[in-house]
Amino acid sequence: MALGILPGEDKNFLHRYELIQRFLKESRQFGTQRQASEKKSAEIAIGNLARTAGYDDVNRFIWAMKVKQFTKIQHLLEPRTVKDTVLTIVIDSDGKPSLSIEKKGKRLKSIPTSLKKETRVIEMNEAICSLRDQRSRAIRSFEQAMLRETIFGHQEIATLMRNPIFSPLIQRLLWRTTGNKIIDEEKNTTVKKKSISKKSTTKEKSITVEKSGNQKPLAAETITGTAIGTETVIGFFDQMPESDLVIAHPLDLLHSGRWVEFQRIFVEQQIVQPFKQVFRELYTLNADEKTDPSHTDRYAGNQVQTRMALALLKSRNWVADYETGLQKVDHQRNVVVSLHANADWFSPSDIEPPTISDVVFLDRKTWQPIPLNALPPIFFSEVMRDLDLMVSVAHAGGVDPEASHSTIEMRAALIQAFLPYFKLQNVRIEKSHAFIQGTYGQYDVHLGSGVCHQTAVGMIAILPVHTQTRGRIFLPFADDDPKTAEIITKILFLAEDQKIKDPNILSQIQKSP
Repeated sequence: MALGILPGEDKNFLHRYELIQRFLKESRQFGTQRQASEKKSAEIAIGNLARTAGYDDVNRFIWAMKVKQFTKIQHLLEPRTVKDTVLTIVIDSDGKPSLSIEKKGKRLKSIPTSLKKETRVIEMNEAICSLRDQRSRAIRSFEQAMLRETIFGHQEIATLMRNPIFSPLIQRLLWRTTGNKIIDEEKNTTVKKKSISKKSTTKEKSITVEKSGNQKPLAAETITGTAIGTETVIGFFDQMPESDLVIAHPLDLLHSGRWVEFQRIFVEQQIVQPFKQVFRELYTLNADEKTDPSHTDRYAGNQVQTRMALALLKSRNWVADYETGLQKVDHQRNVVVSLHANADWFSPSDIEPPTISDVVFLDRKTWQPIPLNALPPIFFSEVMRDLDLMVSVAHAGGVDPEASHSTIEMRAALIQAFLPYFKLQNVRIEKSHAFIQGTYGQYDVHLGSGVCHQTAVGMIAILPVHTQTRGRIFLPFADDDPKTAEIITKILFLAEDQKIKDPNILSQIQKSP
C-alpha cells in the first residue's frame, strides 16, 4: 500500500502498477481470507498510485497504464519464425488475442512440443496472457465508468481507440453526448450542438443502421439523433465527435424513447456487448416509493440464505455489518445502503433464513436518512439490481431450502404443463425466466424470485401478500410452495394485462414506448 505513495516518473508508475498486479495475481494460490485481504491491499495501493500520478479517477489511471502496457509489448505482434514455424499474435474483432501457428503453409491447432520452451514462444504466450488480462479489466472498468457517469474527453477516447483491445469494446457500446460545446469543422468555429428530434436526421450523423447478413464494422455505422435533452444525443459514432461523451445507461435509453428500437438493432445486427448495457435491468421509483420516499420495501417478505447472499453481494461492494445486516457504502456519493431483515443476519440463531423487511439509504457523514427521490437515479437502479440478483439466486424457497436449479426446473415444467389448461399462447419458458407478450408490452418473470420486469421500462412492483401462512396453500395438488403459487399468479396476471384494473400497476406497465 505504501508503494503507491512514493513519488516517481511515468516509467516508474508502470513498473509499480505491474508489480501490484503481479502481487494480486499470485494471491490466488492462498486461502480465501488471505485472497480477500491482499485484494483489498492491491486496490488501496493502485488508488494511492493513481493519486500520486495525478489522476482523480482510478479507472483513468488504469486505462493509461493499459495503453502503456500494450505499447510495451506491441513489437511482439509482428510474425515470428521459430524453426520453420510462423507464430503470430492475432487480435480478433472482439479484442480477444490468440496465437496463430503456421508451418509450411499449413495452419496448426497448437504449438509443437519442441517449440514450447523456446524463449520467443514463451514471450508471446506471456503477451497473450497480458492482453487477455487487459481486456477483462477494461470491461470491468468501462462498466464502472457507466455507473459513475464518467465523462470522457475527445482526446482521451481517441487515445483509447488506438488500442486494439479497447477499440472493439468502445465501438460496441452506446454513448451519449454531454451537451458541451463542439467544433464545427466546416466553419471552424465553436458552436452548440443543435437539438435533434427523435425522428430527425442531421447532415453529419445518420440515424439508421443498415441491416445486412454480415455484421459490418461498427466504426462504419452510427445510431445517432436520439434526443433525451435539448443538447444530448445517443448512439454509436463513425467519426470521433468533438464533444465530451458518457457511456449511456439504460436510464438514458428509457428517456430517449427508443430503448426498444436500440434492442431490436442489437438483435438484428447480432452485436455482442462487452457487458450488459442495452439489455440491462432498470429500476425506477414506484408509486409507493414516491409517496413514502423514506425507504423501499419492494423486496419485503423474500427469505434469503445468508451466506449465499453475502457471497453474491461481496463482488458488488457490499459488506456484512453484524448489527444491521448487509450494507453498501458509496464514498463518491457519501451514501450508505442498509438492508434490514426480520431476523438475525450473522449469529447462531440464523437457522431460519432472514426475511427482508426494507432498504434505507443514509448519509455517510450525518447518518441521516436520504429520501429516495433525492438519490441519483442510476445509483438507486443499480442497488435494486444487486438486490434483485440476491433474491433471485439466494432465495430460500418454502419447499426446497437450497433454492437450487432443481426448484426452477420444477417450476418451469409445472408452468409448461399448466399453460394448455390456461389457454395461453403468449407465454414461453426459457431457462429461469417466463417471457410474456402482453397487450401493453413484453414482460419476464424470474422463476426463482418472482421478480417481474417489462422490456424497456424496468422492474414492475407487484407485491404478494407476505403474511400468508407458509405451507400447503393455493396449489396443494401440484406444489405446496407458496412462491410457486405467487409466480404462476403473476404470469397469469401479466398474460392478460388488458384485464388489469389496479391503477398503480397500470401506471407502471403503460409507460412502455
